[in-house]
Amino acid sequence: MALLCLGLAGLVSGCSALSGEVYYNNVEEARHVMLQQLEEKYHKEFTLTGEERYTFSESEGCYVFRAMFQDEEGLEAQAILGQKKGWIRRVIDAGHIGPFPTKDDTYSAVFYTMKAIREIEPLFEGEPFEKYVICIDNPRHAYSDLSLTLEEFFADEQSFYWLDIVLPDGLTEKEYTDTIFRFYTKLRTEQSLAFELTAYANGTEIFTDYYLEAEGFYPDTTYDDIEDHMSFSYGVPMPEDKWMTWYYRIDEQFLWADEMWW
Repeated sequence: MALLCLGLAGLVSGCSALSGEVYYNNVEEARHVMLQQLEEKYHKEFTLTGEERYTFSESEGCYVFRAMFQDEEGLEAQAILGQKKGWIRRVIDAGHIGPFPTKDDTYSAVFYTMKAIREIEPLFEGEPFEKYVICIDNPRHAYSDLSLTLEEFFADEQSFYWLDIVLPDGLTEKEYTDTIFRFYTKLRTEQSLAFELTAYANGTEIFTDYYLEAEGFYPDTTYDDIEDHMSFSYGVPMPEDKWMTWYYRIDEQFLWADEMWW
């Protein structure tokens, strides 16, 4: 019976040729295992969107399955699953993983990013920005726990908002300073979480500063403080559009990826 099961693994539903060393033998099994792991991790139902890649990694000696998936509300994220069960630990030990070494999907990052955006985005309404970007860190304590409030989420590692704004070109230095001071003050007084604010205009960075209200370490910021942080010459170039986004990308976290493919 065991031999029959192995022989018909690809044909008979529920009969698998998986050994103890691998998660899957083909792309159909990879899809099934990925969804199963995601649903067990987050206690939610997900579906794959059809945007996926299944390739053999010569360096790791196994197949790697990457896919986009979404929850019942349509929130999309990305996941990655090595064929070999010890694969993630091996690539961590080899130093091939990027800034989030224990993550193999981006769902919690996207989940809390959207939660944070809904909280703070109303403060951007009516502002004269050409574009704005709201990003957050994803602390390790929130990798699989979706029940945290934003205050609980930000409590670890002193995480904060990363806010980028793009102002219209051609304004005077005073107009830029006035706009940033007014918005900085709004951020400081109308929401309670720490933030870093960076402003761009005319293709360069003209301002960056952050606010963390911890035992008075950062006192109330005055107009002169903002003016001191303004820079209208030799500014850092504004990032390309593809980097001016809130969305978490698996390829930015797994730096060994053979090519950008999303």
